[in-house]
Amino acid sequence: MNLLAVHSQTRIYALKSDYFFWLRSVARIILRSIEKSAIECALSRGDSRVSDVIEEAWKAGARFDNWTDHFDYDLWVEAFNRSGLDIGFYTTRDIGLAEVLPWDIIDIGISKEFFISEYRKAEGISLDNKGYDNKI
Repeated sequence: MNLLAVHSQTRIYALKSDYFFWLRSVARIILRSIEKSAIECALSRGDSRVSDVIEEAWKAGARFDNWTDHFDYDLWVEAFNRSGLDIGFYTTRDIGLAEVLPWDIIDIGISKEFFISEYRKAEGISLDNKGYDNKI
């Protein structure tokens, strides 16, 4: 489940510069475009209204957007604007646990209640500079 809000792009750039070297020492990090990730986040958390955004972007020339040399962030932002949607609504807000999600109709064999219980367990984990200090 994708319930937690994503930080603003400004905050992500700050976190990236502050923690990148530390993270590289403990994990394999693949950096992607923050702008591309924002669009992917909005599309993955979107409802049926986001289909208008996809169509607007396509009409404006969006093609092969997973290829970095074809991706145009401003084109996508303009598609959101022309569709009357705020990209931040889909990327920078927490989704309530009781909120009905577009994919709730898909039966994957695991209940939403199970995911919520796992989410609540994960809330109890804290992270300090040494790693996990309160394991499940």
